[in-house]
Amino acid sequence: MVDLPPEEAKDFRDICASEGWAPNPPVFMEVLTHPWCRLSYIPLIAPSTSEARIQFLASIADSFLYIVSKMGTTGANKGAMNAALPDLLSRVRQFTQCPLAVGFGIATREHLETVIEAGADGGVVGSKLVSVIQDGSTEASDIAGRVRRYVSSLTGRGDGSEAGPITSPVTSPATTPAVDATRNAPVLSPPAADSATSLPARFGQFGGQYVPEALVDCLVELEAAHKAALADPLFWQDFESFYGYMNRPSRLYLAEQLSKEVGGANIWFKREDL
Repeated sequence: MVDLPPEEAKDFRDICASEGWAPNPPVFMEVLTHPWCRLSYIPLIAPSTSEARIQFLASIADSFLYIVSKMGTTGANKGAMNAALPDLLSRVRQFTQCPLAVGFGIATREHLETVIEAGADGGVVGSKLVSVIQDGSTEASDIAGRVRRYVSSLTGRGDGSEAGPITSPVTSPATTPAVDATRNAPVLSPPAADSATSLPARFGQFGGQYVPEALVDCLVELEAAHKAALADPLFWQDFESFYGYMNRPSRLYLAEQLSKEVGGANIWFKREDL
């Protein structure tokens, strides 16, 4: 479950914990086949994610981390892979032993080789697989055959592919996350809120911070700028200079030109029409 914000993930992580965790430290193929890895919360890290946020997300990963290869929407790759991907993977490796799987725009063996060479342990293919399923007969056996051939072309395993299997590099993290011995799972300990930038929970009494991971740090910057503006007398001076135009408090406005155009009674608007 890669799109659930970690701030909202406590209940889900508790369910994962009750179902058992993957080996620690995990190995990618062991993660995928381990009998205890039935449910897993998979944090997502984007190119825009700050180092502090990366450290936090790495600390709560129990199977693998999903690395977004580039900013933008998901879909079959329409261009080259992000040249900064090796640097992003290196930044993440500082904080975790968990395998790193790269997604967004991976559709060919060349794409997969690129992300493995960049330091990833695996790749995530989504949109291209959907198109393979949709492109042809709807018979289950035909769909399965197309998927099998496509996956074989990616991995070099089976169906007589000449290319050999892709192997991931051996990596050695600089640090390891804290572990909760009672669950054999990373400790959930988000960084302390900065009083200069923190705001009440979004959406008022209902709470909730359902924000795409790629935008979390961007939103923090926006909130900090918002709070700075609210505390700036020059901002309020500039803002209040428009009160005459905004008609605060809201007043009725005589639409003189419109009244002349239609004839008869005067036409009045409240300025919410703007």
